[in-house]
Amino acid sequence: MKALFEAERDANRWPGIFASTAGLMFFGTPFRGAEGMRQSEMLEAALREYEPEQVQEDVLRILKPGDEFLQELVDKFGETRSQANKAHVACFYELKPSNVGAIVGGQARTRFVVSESSGCLDLSDSTEKYSLARTHFNMNKFGKVTEEDYEMVCEVVKRMVAMAPELLLARSRYQGKHSVPSSLKSVLVVNKFVERDAELQRLEDYFHPKTPGHTRRKVFVTYGLGGIGKTQLAIEFARKHHDRYSAVFWLNGSSKDQLRQFFVEVAYRLPRDQVRADVAEALKDSKDIDVDMVVEGVLQWLSLPSNQHWLLVIDNVDRDHLRKEEDSQAYDRYGEGSKIDKVGEKQAKTILENNASKSIKDADLIIERLDGLPLALTQAGSYLRYTNMETTEYIEYYDTTWKNLMKKHDRFPLQEYAYGSVLTTWTISYEQVRSQSEEAANLLRLWGFLDYGDLWYELIASAARLEEETETPDWLIRLAENKLEFLDALQLLSHYSLVDGREETSSHSMHSVLHAWCCQLAEGSERKTLCSLAAGLVVETMPCETEPEYRELWKRLLPHGSRVYRALGEERLEHSHKADEWTVPPRVFFNLGLLFHRNTKLGEAEKMYIRALAGHEKAHGAEHTLTLATVHNLGAIYADQGKQDEAEKMHIRALAGYEKALSAEHISTLDTVSNLGILYAYQGKQDEAEEMYIRALVGKEKAIGIEHISTLGTAGNLGILYTCQGKLEEAEKMLLRVLVGYEMALGIEHISTLRTVDNLGILYADQGKLDKAEKMFIRALAGEEKALGKGDIWTLDTVNNLGLLYRNQGKLDEAEKMYIQALAGREKALGKDHISTLETVFMLGHIYSNQDKLDEAERMFIRALAGREKTLGRDHISTLKTVNMLGYIYSNQDKLDKTEEMYSRALVGKEKALGIEHISTLGTVSSLGRLYADQGKQDEAEKMFIRALVGYEQALGTGHTSTLNTLDNLCALYFDRCY
Repeated sequence: MKALFEAERDANRWPGIFASTAGLMFFGTPFRGAEGMRQSEMLEAALREYEPEQVQEDVLRILKPGDEFLQELVDKFGETRSQANKAHVACFYELKPSNVGAIVGGQARTRFVVSESSGCLDLSDSTEKYSLARTHFNMNKFGKVTEEDYEMVCEVVKRMVAMAPELLLARSRYQGKHSVPSSLKSVLVVNKFVERDAELQRLEDYFHPKTPGHTRRKVFVTYGLGGIGKTQLAIEFARKHHDRYSAVFWLNGSSKDQLRQFFVEVAYRLPRDQVRADVAEALKDSKDIDVDMVVEGVLQWLSLPSNQHWLLVIDNVDRDHLRKEEDSQAYDRYGEGSKIDKVGEKQAKTILENNASKSIKDADLIIERLDGLPLALTQAGSYLRYTNMETTEYIEYYDTTWKNLMKKHDRFPLQEYAYGSVLTTWTISYEQVRSQSEEAANLLRLWGFLDYGDLWYELIASAARLEEETETPDWLIRLAENKLEFLDALQLLSHYSLVDGREETSSHSMHSVLHAWCCQLAEGSERKTLCSLAAGLVVETMPCETEPEYRELWKRLLPHGSRVYRALGEERLEHSHKADEWTVPPRVFFNLGLLFHRNTKLGEAEKMYIRALAGHEKAHGAEHTLTLATVHNLGAIYADQGKQDEAEKMHIRALAGYEKALSAEHISTLDTVSNLGILYAYQGKQDEAEEMYIRALVGKEKAIGIEHISTLGTAGNLGILYTCQGKLEEAEKMLLRVLVGYEMALGIEHISTLRTVDNLGILYADQGKLDKAEKMFIRALAGEEKALGKGDIWTLDTVNNLGLLYRNQGKLDEAEKMYIQALAGREKALGKDHISTLETVFMLGHIYSNQDKLDEAERMFIRALAGREKTLGRDHISTLKTVNMLGYIYSNQDKLDKTEEMYSRALVGKEKALGIEHISTLGTVSSLGRLYADQGKQDEAEKMFIRALVGYEQALGTGHTSTLNTLDNLCALYFDRCY
């Protein structure tokens, strides 16, 4: 205020404009032209003061009433005033006339220079008008602060200043097209954040510098001890500045998998018209979407040139990225960084007393022991609040507890916490919880054997369904049967800052380091008890496929299953009949195997099935049906892993056991027969596969009927086999029967129906009916993407088949896209060495070969060969086909020695596996003939061509293309001999 009015004391200056941060103040400034003083008078006065050439008449003309330029300025200003976050306007006009004649050197003539109508804007309800009992030439000059007019102006200025912060904040809010409503759904609830001024200021200086530089994306990494306050600092920054950003995203970076899943959640919040079409389409279905594709789509949205105002926070980045070879879930993070250290004494006291909700006498004694760790201070304050304990008593208890903890130091793997203060604080809070609620304390210990990030009532409620053999304790039954009891226990744990609620959810979580400590709370036999209970809860919560959104629940349970998996290994729990030994029932291992199998965690599934098998064999014997069911599922795992020999052993054992225990015609026996047929088909043992399928089909038709879906499934497998055998008419009849049966029993959109549609597409392609095949594949793909998601292995099968069709149609670019998509999906879902993945690698090599991309083709075939040799063996027909294709590539690269090596190996293998007269064998014979001809070995070439010609004539006829091509090669060889 003082600076304003001192600047206006010069009486010879014209009244002007004062601009504040919240508005504009106009002092007698003409907006519509000066009505009181004629333009000619001002011109005459100017000519008396200055030389004629110094006077610019055009400039003075703007003061003429109705001037167009002045009107345009007013109109433009009005347009600006109509925008959001507009400033307030205050106009002041005079109430006393001025002797304008004397001022300009003429006769005395009194009038108003700028009246109310010409000097005040009429723009909106925010325009204020004030009259001052002053002349035009002294209306903003005051002699005393007690003058009424001065007090009026002063009040207007103060009001504008008071409005300034809110107005400036509003102006900083993002209002562009990429706006996404802010949501911190997965962020822990923080009620009493204590400002960490230095750290927060550094973040603000980094992201919102006072002198803006070149626009670029910025990365800032905060690091420090667990519980030091990194997350709370980031939360406060996000909450304080969220209006500055188009969107605020909070991601869990505890592992690659978690980070990718949170990117999917981000994708659901993005405007659909701003993401790629395939991503938008995938998000319509919340089932098994292609996560990698969605992540890529989100990253592309974040990279849009017009989208540079978002804030992305990645929390819980705790894995050491320098140990990526040891930890597959670790990843790099780059950016400017700042270590978050312990808080100072003033901040520490604030944290302690805020959580205690009172002033604490001798607080420095507690602060000294807790050494400035925010999490420890928070918990100590919570403890003091709910116990009302005196500081001296707390310190005595703390010191006693710490001595006890030191004796058991090895039990608490939290060396990073200075002086064990957090351990001690947690222990004190835990003991207080235990004194108030057995349920809450036991729940905390049980939680140590579940995942830390997501605990909800239904998971605990499943304890009511645990079988008697689990011996569920009473405290857990009480929590399971009464949700209020469960919520009360969590509320008590929250009181002592041991757990946190999550915004907008009914779920709770705890700090990951605190969780590691909770894992050590139980000792001795209780550890086995709690581990077994945790495993039982996960198993009992697993949904049936008929339940809505069962896929989402399977995924939600996976982190808990993984934690239980580790705990079962650590505790070495096996089945036992000893009365004093707590064990895990074999069925729990079995169902955990199902959980991992359905989430494509094949290694974990295998180990769980193996433990289930050992348990069932010990408890029930090798021939019990529960044992055999485990054997059967273990065989399925081995098949999915490409371990064909192990899979065959399991299926044969299961079959023999079922035949003995249930009879050869029992449905379980026939299911195993059918699965054995599938395995033989994968192994290329087509005759054995056909035998199994026919046996299973006949048995099921008799036992459960020709229209039963299990019967139709076996018929469908037989139809697929007929297609592979070239029995196309039999295959078509079988598959059409299956399709009609599924459509009637399950509907046209059921996955079994769609798989049959896909298989018909394969058949039509083999028949050369490419248009019909394409229609089948497109129908199947659309239905599978809707029902299963783009990343499902069955969907990827159809993608792979479309690639093959496009190749046969000569649409090589489209085929390449399909195979690349199928390869990426199969690598993720099945692994790089799975037989289905290797099939796609092989076919992609074919595409590159047809495109004359020989180097790329060579890499694909070498990879396929190495994988098939490892998975199927050197003599498997698929391996030999790969060898043959490598020979073809080497031939086109003029690597003739390598070509001969590959063709010779392929020929020997095919003769052994398929016979000397098989058309595939003859194809390799013909290829060797061409090689020998190119090498000038005409005698060897002649022998190969003659052998191939005779074989083709017998197998295919004299008019077949292969026969005629071989005849042409032989004629060309004889022609070369003549010349």
